[in-house]
Formats: sequence, C-alpha cells, structure tokens
Amino acid sequence: MKFSKDALARLSTGNFFARYHHYLIGLVISTFLAGFLSDIALGYVIAAASFTTALSLIVMPRIFYRSGTRRILVLFGIIEMVISIGLALARSAPVAGILFAIQSMCAYNIFLGLDLLLEARTVDEQKTGHARGIFLALANLSVLAASFSLSFILTDHNFSDVFLIAAAAIVPFTMFAASFPAVSRVPGSHVTFHHTFREIRQRTSLMPTMLAHFLLLLFFAWEIYYLPLYLYEHVGFSWKDTGFLFGISILPYIFLEFPIGVLADNYFGEKEIALFGFLIMALGIACFAFIGTPDYVAWIAVVLVANLGGAMVEVSTETHFFKRVAVTDADLVSSFRMLRPIAAIVAPLIASAALYFLPFSEIFVLFGLLLLFGVPFTISMRDLR
Repeated sequence: MKFSKDALARLSTGNFFARYHHYLIGLVISTFLAGFLSDIALGYVIAAASFTTALSLIVMPRIFYRSGTRRILVLFGIIEMVISIGLALARSAPVAGILFAIQSMCAYNIFLGLDLLLEARTVDEQKTGHARGIFLALANLSVLAASFSLSFILTDHNFSDVFLIAAAAIVPFTMFAASFPAVSRVPGSHVTFHHTFREIRQRTSLMPTMLAHFLLLLFFAWEIYYLPLYLYEHVGFSWKDTGFLFGISILPYIFLEFPIGVLADNYFGEKEIALFGFLIMALGIACFAFIGTPDYVAWIAVVLVANLGGAMVEVSTETHFFKRVAVTDADLVSSFRMLRPIAAIVAPLIASAALYFLPFSEIFVLFGLLLLFGVPFTISMRDLR
C-alpha cells in the first residue's frame, strides 16, 4: 500500500499537532508536579506513569488491529483533550498524578498508532525514508514550536494556560485522525512479549545497538523532566528563557541529523559517530552541574554541546538498528519502540535514588558518568562498513 500525497499530508499534519500538544505538557509537567511533590517523590510518580504506559503499549497493537486504528486515535484525541482540561483544574497531588499517567499513556499510544499507520501504508515500498523523514522532521519541529510557545505562554506558574492551549492543540489532531487512511492490517499487531524476547536472544548482536539507544533515551528523559525543573527552580531562569533554551536544544536534531547521517554512511560509520556522540553528550550534561547561575551564553553552549552528542547518537544507533532488521522483523521493531517508555521508567528512578545522596545539581554529573557506558556498547556494535 502506498501513500497518496494527500494521505501523507494529513497523517504528517496530525502527527505535528499530536506531538506539539504532548510536548507542551511534557516540558512543564515536572515543574507542575513539583508544586505538589518533593523532587524525590516526583521521580516515583513519573516512573509509575511510565510503567502504566509501557504496559499499555504491549496490548494496544492488538486493540488497534481489532477495533480500527483510526477509530482508536480519535478516541484517544478526545480523552487527551479532557485530561488536559482536567490538569488545568487539578489542585491536588493524587489528581494531578493520575491525570498525568492517563495523559502519558494516551499520548504514547497516539504516537504508536501513527507509526503503525505509517508502517502499514509503506510496508510494500522499497524506500520508506521519505515518509519517515517527514515524520521525524515534524516531530523535531513540534518540540521547537512547543518550547518557543512556552516562552510566551508561561510567566509565573500559570500552568493552567499551558494545559488549556494543549487541549486546544489536540483538536486539529482529532479532526485529522477522523480522516486518516484506513488500513487492512497493522504490522506487529500479533507480536507477543515471549516471541519478542526469544527473537532478541537469538539476535544477540543487536543488543549493543539497543543498549546504546536505550542510554540515549535515558538522556532524553533526564533532560525533559529534570532540566526545566533545574533551570527554573534552582538556577533562577524565567520560563521565557527556559523555553528558549529548550528551543535551542532541538536545533542540532533539526539541522545536523541529515549531514551526520551522510557522514556515517560515507566516511566514518555508525560506530565512530556514536562513540564520539556519547563522549560529547556525557560531557555536556555533566557540565550542567557547574553552571549554577542564569548565564545565558554558558547555558546555550552546554545545551548545544549535549544535544549535538544526542543527535550523533540518535542518527547512528537508529541507522545501525534499521540496517540490521527487515520490515518483517515486527517483533524487533516493537521491542525497539518499547525502549522509550522503559527509559522513562528507569530515568526518574535513577534520579530519585540519586537525590537521596546528592544535591540536585550533582545528579547531572551522575547522568554524564552513566552515559559513558555507551562507549563500550558502541565499540561492541557490529561494523557494517
């Protein structure tokens, strides 16, 4: 099945609005919840919400298949709108925590459904890079748009305004979802956890790549949940500056991932790119601990450095993985998708445990040291050149 230009445009536009909605909430949720919880308890709440999301991702492909992906996406869009309004009205920790868990679960399953639709419509094509390239570009642009939007929306803990705008942003997605192309089958909808685990054990050479990618996803989780909280509550930045810093942090992914991919294909290889990426990323995030004042230039520098490393690792690990698997390896692709919610469970648990012993600023040094485990993982990756 191939996409018409109109179908791809509707799917891609819906993807942008869904992610813009999600990142508006994601960039402020830790600071919002910190108004009800301690920094340590915050990590446990995020981990619990991510655990719920991970469980849902195991069963949702079958539900998409049986009930219709388009119908389920519309339902999730309506739920997301209601939950966002609920967050705007939440005034207690239990209510806010439960609503966040539901919102996270619905959002990740929206992304899963969009990805399954894209797969189903491109599974018979020899080249799927164009469609997936558009999806990745719009995902990055949505983070950029959400970050800069927060600079103008959020002033002094007026999180309700953010959640209401997020509720409005999901409406276009829901309307587009109602017109998404129907599919006759959804790849990966019958994959079981047991079968996936058995396949990974048989393809042990993929483990270093998956572990390296998992570390990258830990970095993303630490950055989105703990950096805004640190910048606003501890360093003293305004939300306007915090939003701009996050907008700047996404620039390497927008402008450098394609040339990095070209370099990996033609000159250096994925292993070398990932190796240097981990060193740069670890150095950058560790430096967060040593800038305790709102020095805008210094923060721009370290944020760009850390995310340059992130862009290098993202391109190299994803390219290396998808070069090693075929479109029929739905179980392996499914396990690769599952790394993100698993990382969202592990990352806050590590942070909460560290906060028992370390001041907030020094957890970024720990994060940097843990990212150095990516060096042996990348060295162990099979050389494809």
